[in-house]
Amino acid sequence: MAPRIVIIGGASLQWVPKLFLDIVNTPSLVESEIVLQDIDPAPLPDVSDFIRHVSELAGAGITVEATTDRRQALEGADYVVVCISTGAFESMRHDLEIPERHGIKQSVGDTVGPGGVMRSLRNIPVLLAIAGDMEEICPDAWMLNITNPMTTLCRAVTRETAVKTVGLCHEIAGAQYTLSQILDADYTSFDLEVVGVNHLPLITALRIDGEDAMDRLRERLADPEKLADEPIYLSHELRRELGAAALELTKRDLVNSNRVTCALFARFGAPPGSRDRHLVEFFPGFLT
Repeated sequence: MAPRIVIIGGASLQWVPKLFLDIVNTPSLVESEIVLQDIDPAPLPDVSDFIRHVSELAGAGITVEATTDRRQALEGADYVVVCISTGAFESMRHDLEIPERHGIKQSVGDTVGPGGVMRSLRNIPVLLAIAGDMEEICPDAWMLNITNPMTTLCRAVTRETAVKTVGLCHEIAGAQYTLSQILDADYTSFDLEVVGVNHLPLITALRIDGEDAMDRLRERLADPEKLADEPIYLSHELRRELGAAALELTKRDLVNSNRVTCALFARFGAPPGSRDRHLVEFFPGFLT
């Protein structure tokens, strides 16, 4: 039986399309029932139409409904995906601008530092309220949390409620893509062991087709100039979006856009699995 997947923050134009493309491309989910719930009803019809359109193109039997009533949405839920931002951009603006006036720079402000603390304080009560409704209405459902700060929110729900909770982020998939480019290896050939927390994951073991590849990566990164003549593989969509600039991109550019990652790898022997913009918030000495 296909699951009922409830998306809290279902009007998100940032996350819902990405999540739904994952869902519609997963064979076990092609008959799913999607429920979009949001406090803002205005975007829900457009997001619902997008889901219906993509489902039809994919030949999937996915249905969708939309509501502003959270408790109604949770009835019979198997999975509850949370992708919200309490206070939205107006609150996040203060998270960045106020600390900067006092000399504290943040590249994102959603995980650690002053921005991470304030975002936690805004989101934890909301996540606990959602989890409380789940305990009452759909106690066997999983909460799949995408909202940041992911680690603090998942910890709060796990500690304060009985709801089964896991955090989701695309950062390791992104790191694996970058590694596949630099090492000229198929994306699916990688086997990674990862420790740490969201936005600071460390890759402690890296294997390609079962063979250790950490030294191979270290050798490739030792001299980025050698990568200057090696092109990056780009999808047709990215090539169309970048135009002529796509023809000039090389693997050196890929390394240059991950300089903090490379520096931490050289220093500690374990490459981080996140982008530089998140890493520097854990190592604020880079933000000068």
